[in-house]
Amino acid sequence: MEAGAIQKAKYFIFSHLTARFTLEDIANEISYSKYHFSREFRNVTGLSVMEFVRKERVMDARSQLLLGKSIFEIALDYGFDTHTGFTNTFFKYIGCTPSKFRKHKMKGLNYIKGEVSMNDSNTIIRLVEMKDVNDMWENVLSRNTPEEIKERIQGDLDRYENDTGFRLVAEVDGVVVGMLAGWHHIKHM
Repeated sequence: MEAGAIQKAKYFIFSHLTARFTLEDIANEISYSKYHFSREFRNVTGLSVMEFVRKERVMDARSQLLLGKSIFEIALDYGFDTHTGFTNTFFKYIGCTPSKFRKHKMKGLNYIKGEVSMNDSNTIIRLVEMKDVNDMWENVLSRNTPEEIKERIQGDLDRYENDTGFRLVAEVDGVVVGMLAGWHHIKHM
């Protein structure tokens, strides 16, 4: 299958995220049998066609969560039959529920940066841990999704385990509020 056919299929998908369509509709659009198209699409993207569609619908729906529409209405707009189906798929790809995502993004839009008084706080500099995902999402890497932050932390933990480097975070009164810039490389003596 030509790379152009996959691109044409993706364009069709991106152009119809809020429309109802089937695997056969996409295959017809690019003039392939649905079986051949489905097999080749998975080989190129690593996802089945409809799994790719669900993922892209969720990614696109994130912007709709800030417009005040109900989650159920957004779910229906993006071809999900139930609130639960949308929420489960959203959680799978984003790492949190749509309502938590909305709350987080709205907080970010209305956030006024404050100061931390170092004299009155318990401040610790320590290695990053997987349990830091939510604090990192709330306070440090708010443009990333929790799933992206998990992947980043896993990379940090892998580098530490392989003795190639480590990431430090600043924890104030039990809450991670920052990362120390850059990588800290382990020097072997």
